[in-house]
Amino acid sequence: RLVVNTITPMSGDRKCFRLVGGVLVERTVGEVLPALKANQDGIKGLLEKLVEQYKSKDTEFLAFQKEHRIQIGSGGARMPASSSA
Repeated sequence: RLVVNTITPMSGDRKCFRLVGGVLVERTVGEVLPALKANQDGIKGLLEKLVEQYKSKDTEFLAFQKEHRIQIGSGGARMPASSSA
C-alpha cells in the first residue's frame, strides 16, 4: 500500500524498478501501478477467504468441543507428566 500511495501521483512514463522473481527490472509507473493494485486486491481477497475459513473451523471446533464435553482449564493448572515404562 505504501508503494502504491507513493507512485500514484507520479507521471505514467516515469521509470521505476520492480523486483520480479529475484530480478530487478526497469518498468514505467504506468506499467507497474496496475500490477501492484491487482496484487493488493488479490492479497485482500485471500485474507478475507482465510478469515472466513478460520471462523468456520473455529465454529466446527467449538461444536466438537461441546459434543465431546471437552473443557479447557486455566493456564495455571497442568496435567502431571506421565512416566514411560
